Amino acid sequence: MTNKITNRQAFFIIMTTIISGVTIIELPAKIAEVFDTGGWMSLVISALIILLPLAAWAGLSAKFPGATFVDYAPKIVGKLLAKLTIIFYSLCFIVYLAFMSRIFAEFIREEYLPRTPIWVILLVLLAVCTYAARKGIVNIARIVEFLGICVLLAVVVTHLSMLFIGDTLNIRPLFESVDAPSYLAGLPMVLPIFAGIAILNIVPLDSRKLGRWCIGTAAICATLLILVTISVFSILGVSEVRTYANVLFVAIRETRAANLQIMSRMDVIFIAFWLLAVFSSATLFKYAIDVNLTAVFRRPARNIPRTTAITSAILVFALALIPPDRINAVAMFDRFLWIFGAITAAIIPIFYYIIAGFRPRAYACAAVLILSLSLTGCWDAQDIQAKNIAVTVMADKTDEGYELRIETARTTGSGQGEVKNENSFLTGMGSTIEVAQDNLNQSADNPIYPNSTRVLLLGKGLARTGVEATLNRLRGDDQYRKNVYIFTTSLDNLSDLADLEPNNNTYIGAAIENDMNSSVNGGRDFSVSAQDLLRSISAGNPHFLLPVVGKHGDQAEIGSYAIFRRCAQVGAISDVEKNGLLFLKSNNATAIYSEKIGENEFFFEVNLKNREVNFYLSNGKATCDILLNLNAELLYSNQFQKLTQSDLDSLLIALKQDVSGDVMLEIRRAQDEYGCDYLGFWQNFRAKFGKLYETLNWEETYKNAEFRVETRMKLSEGAQ
Repeated sequence: MTNKITNRQAFFIIMTTIISGVTIIELPAKIAEVFDTGGWMSLVISALIILLPLAAWAGLSAKFPGATFVDYAPKIVGKLLAKLTIIFYSLCFIVYLAFMSRIFAEFIREEYLPRTPIWVILLVLLAVCTYAARKGIVNIARIVEFLGICVLLAVVVTHLSMLFIGDTLNIRPLFESVDAPSYLAGLPMVLPIFAGIAILNIVPLDSRKLGRWCIGTAAICATLLILVTISVFSILGVSEVRTYANVLFVAIRETRAANLQIMSRMDVIFIAFWLLAVFSSATLFKYAIDVNLTAVFRRPARNIPRTTAITSAILVFALALIPPDRINAVAMFDRFLWIFGAITAAIIPIFYYIIAGFRPRAYACAAVLILSLSLTGCWDAQDIQAKNIAVTVMADKTDEGYELRIETARTTGSGQGEVKNENSFLTGMGSTIEVAQDNLNQSADNPIYPNSTRVLLLGKGLARTGVEATLNRLRGDDQYRKNVYIFTTSLDNLSDLADLEPNNNTYIGAAIENDMNSSVNGGRDFSVSAQDLLRSISAGNPHFLLPVVGKHGDQAEIGSYAIFRRCAQVGAISDVEKNGLLFLKSNNATAIYSEKIGENEFFFEVNLKNREVNFYLSNGKATCDILLNLNAELLYSNQFQKLTQSDLDSLLIALKQDVSGDVMLEIRRAQDEYGCDYLGFWQNFRAKFGKLYETLNWEETYKNAEFRVETRMKLSEGAQ
């Protein structure tokens, strides 16, 4: 092909395929799962990595100006190998577009068209893309450039607004050296977001200033993804981000620009432009499919036959209908992205660039690559049934020493193809945790695989004597996820937990985790992860709260919280007195209050909209202002009574006083009764006075600090 497009158009093509990728919807959740608030560093590292394949594509375009891959591939490696490579590209593009279209269709149906069949949405999308793809790369590039500018502005405006509206405490610390190794270990979760650069297969780049183009493209795309990630963190917080599907749109819906009416529904504005990006991306991949298929069956590939365009659309449509639901489609797409991104976007262009640069050594290079590929594979793979997959880890200290129990998941099959999930417990005892671990490993019939641990549960004896050593051991073990939920228990023995019946789950750990997620989403609880505790201990504040797992009948029950001072349990907050705690720790706290007018009692649901915490220093003393923005709704009253404005005003004043009183009661409990900051105010203070925090005695500063609570509440009558 002799048609050229500008480097600016090529940039918008790359940007559009990345921003519109369905993986970006869950990117913040994936980053939060592994990296916490410092996850933006993984995107910087990924941008540096993708410079290599970008440079390879640019180098090929410089050697063959105005040509695309289907044009110069036969000149580099010969017709046979080139045709095989083009067939591989065709198949990969078909699969990519099929899964992308299916996930997009599922999103549209869930959010806007719940009664519309999936096949109708797919049919409309593919029909429009097929028509647009026949207009040629030059016309497509012009459309993508225009739409890309709109999408770029929408992304920047939306996410900068989210960043300014959100709580900056949610994105701090921006970087912690203790987490540096995880930035590399978690790259496999982040790199697939850049798989869309494989679209350069059909882009005839302008050979001028390609070096600047590569660096600029990688830098801008990484910056946009960083902006998206940290803005979502600022709105929801890292712990909340992990609990949502479609987390990007959840965060945008939670954003309200009160002073700018046009931005009052930012989700509608953003989704409109995101749909344009999806259309552009789908059109590009449909064109790539048609160009590569045409090159396989017909030369030259200048004009795409109508039969090829229709046939490829039918293939994509049929493949998109294979996944039974959205969850399976996302899972299949995630597994495919590694193959698609690694081979089509990176390995093939780098291989062809090497061959094109060293033609005399072409066959030697090809032989080395083929030999290296033959050495890869799953030769060391183990069957999943040959592993004990840890779901729940329980640790306790008893009179005999340390006890370690692990709930394992076992997948068994039958000759009829049936698959059954079963749980079992492994137990180890020893004078230390390490000895107990060794004894447990020796008693296990298969190796223990701890990466899938859902819950870490610390027994009553261990909690009272101190858990710091256990947590530090967890810090040094790379096999455990650092965002695993941590609980303690009110039960005397770990065996009592092993006897629980999982509610709607095969595994006790999964049941506890699901119950906690449900309570967190409902504003009735807040979760605590290992990462939260390790960060607090590293910051010199070994005081914290842990949710307590109890027993109600044969089911696990979560309600109260244990208070830890210097990593040892010293008290507890019961379920009936935790309202003040929730308004300080939960991002969407919900509590029930009752107020009286005469003999009539009124019941209200009070919800936290947002919370602002600001520290000030005066003469060496810390003062903290806490502002709670609340909504209160009247649920019912014992007797029907028509409320006057005076009644509503008195009820509002009483509610605000009760909420403020509960919050101050919890703060006073921490300051006076326990003398430690288990509420986590150190994070707010360090965020504002970072250098000072490192030098002062925070425990004494906290005990002497003055706290002032202000509540702003909107009361609605609801129903009586």
